[in-house]
Amino acid sequence: MNKTKSGLPAKLKATLVAPFAILIFFLFADFTLKGNDSKLPDPINELSGLWIKQSVDDFSRTLYMKDGKFSFTEGIEIREYFVSTDGASLVLSNREGASGTEIRYELKDDELRLWWNDAHFSSYKKSETGNTLDQILSQQKIDLNPPQIYQYRLLDNEDLIYRICMGKEMGGSIAYTFNGRPFEIQELELWVEVERSKLSKLDQRLLKALFLVDQSVPMKNVDEVRQILRKMGALAFAEGGYPHGDIELSPLLYHTVALPRVLPPLNAKTLDKKDVEKSGGKVFTIDLAARNSSPGELDQNLTQHIKDYQGKYVISLEYDGAIPYGQYVESVDMVWKTVYRFRNKLAMDRYNIPYKKLGEDIQREIRKEYPIAMSETMKK
Repeated sequence: MNKTKSGLPAKLKATLVAPFAILIFFLFADFTLKGNDSKLPDPINELSGLWIKQSVDDFSRTLYMKDGKFSFTEGIEIREYFVSTDGASLVLSNREGASGTEIRYELKDDELRLWWNDAHFSSYKKSETGNTLDQILSQQKIDLNPPQIYQYRLLDNEDLIYRICMGKEMGGSIAYTFNGRPFEIQELELWVEVERSKLSKLDQRLLKALFLVDQSVPMKNVDEVRQILRKMGALAFAEGGYPHGDIELSPLLYHTVALPRVLPPLNAKTLDKKDVEKSGGKVFTIDLAARNSSPGELDQNLTQHIKDYQGKYVISLEYDGAIPYGQYVESVDMVWKTVYRFRNKLAMDRYNIPYKKLGEDIQREIRKEYPIAMSETMKK
């Protein structure tokens, strides 16, 4: 007698509870499928990194992909595009989200095939390093940590460069490689002649040695190599290293960072400091062997010297054979940085254009006022 009978509205409510509960379950449940990731891998993430060409052709030697950008080299020029994927193609565009050019690709393990055109593909292998200099160093099989360079230049022709690397073996002895191949110091002349023989006579004079030297290697070992090159007349060389503090430089160009130099020929005239000053020049001496001044103090003193003797100064860099290469390059780099500071100020004052963006004729005019007139002496 006390029971309430269910009417039609109550029965309808009961009928709707079950499907509504199922709907809520699907909306808020967190499904995990056993053995499968709930997120599909992003192809762009898989392609991220540095890629080195394995095939022999005329297309770009290196590629770099990161943060939705695809870049590759043409000489020392970098071409960069926004990149996305569309099935089996990379889509390269000048603006993010815009339509672009489709390039077919195929990725298998660490090999990437790119069809630059419909008739040909290039094969690339993913590097374990993050830039092209580290990629080269990883192939040397010696302990090699080059210095950082602030006032660097980019070497623009890979075919006119040979790399001489100097580092340390496990036992601590100095080891050498020539374009990645180990060699003994007495074999250096032969290896340079082999490189010369690959070029026309017009290009042989443009061949340049790029030194990649561990910072701890004593300068006596570096000087031994230089003297062999001087005897051969192979005078063009450059100090290689990492770009100092430049986060804008593409990782594809790290292997071209260098301080270009020229060795004095064997018949070069030798002047002492008194002769230089008699001819009107004022000598500023950097004596690394004395080990009594910091780079900051040298920079300050050299800056004042150049102000006082504009265009009439000579910088004398002196060191002994025990000075580590890293300290030597730091001093050379400091000289370049200081002189270029003056060059850039003069360029802005006269033309309101940075020195490096001026034409060659105007740059030559400014170099006469602020030359890098530097002599070197290794004390015995």
